[in-house]
Amino acid sequence: MQKYETDAFDDDTAVTETIQAYGARIAALVLLFDQQALELEFSKRPLCQEPAA
Repeated sequence: MQKYETDAFDDDTAVTETIQAYGARIAALVLLFDQQALELEFSKRPLCQEPAA
């Protein structure tokens, strides 16, 4: 309660919100990285495979 009265509670809230925002940004970047990795792997495959003899 003393933290709240001295406005230190607001600082803790701001830090928590910043950390959550960074976490959301990291998650978005991981998804983008995974998508691009899949696209790169897909682009390395031949367009059509020759039938086995």
